[in-house]
Amino acid sequence: IRLLPHHQNTGAFFVALFQKHDKTGDVSQSTDDEISQKRPAEEIVFNEEGANFKRARYHRENPFIFFNENDIKGFWKDISEFFGVNSSFPADQLMTRIAADSGRNIYFVSDSLKQIVTLNQDRIKFINMGVRLFVRTDLRNDKDKRSLRLAQEGIAIIDNYFSKRRLQLEEHDLLLLLAHAHTYFSDLSTSVQSQIQNISN
Repeated sequence: IRLLPHHQNTGAFFVALFQKHDKTGDVSQSTDDEISQKRPAEEIVFNEEGANFKRARYHRENPFIFFNENDIKGFWKDISEFFGVNSSFPADQLMTRIAADSGRNIYFVSDSLKQIVTLNQDRIKFINMGVRLFVRTDLRNDKDKRSLRLAQEGIAIIDNYFSKRRLQLEEHDLLLLLAHAHTYFSDLSTSVQSQIQNISN
């Protein structure tokens, strides 16, 4: 029989019925003498050189580094001008795992979380935190701001600060981009084509 959870609102389990066909034979019981006898231990030969054990490898994460004044005035200024990020954006809450101008990802954290991290860097090891805002697509051109792309999960945070490189899509254009992996420039509406040309100029 199998009882299903939706029958009695319980967990699913099986019920089995065992039937005894024959009596078991007499089981010989060991005497106290047999129990008290000790079996001689085998000699163990230790290797003087010792075994060559491989230590377990683990991935070591780099610590999070917040943008300093030089990063904000230099590297972040170039990014904000390229993408049109408003000056009111709290750039001091941005961080990377290595130097700001060569990091693969740029993360954003709240001001309260930044204070917790800065006060506990020596006591707590932070593995993962923050929302990824920018992703570097070409690591060979780590100094080029054009190799950075806006991450999908960070759009909601930085959307209100963007003024450049935005497109207003019509319904036809949106459906076209969703339906086809490769879309020709000429297939887009004239308004979107003119917006793209203005961005590239």
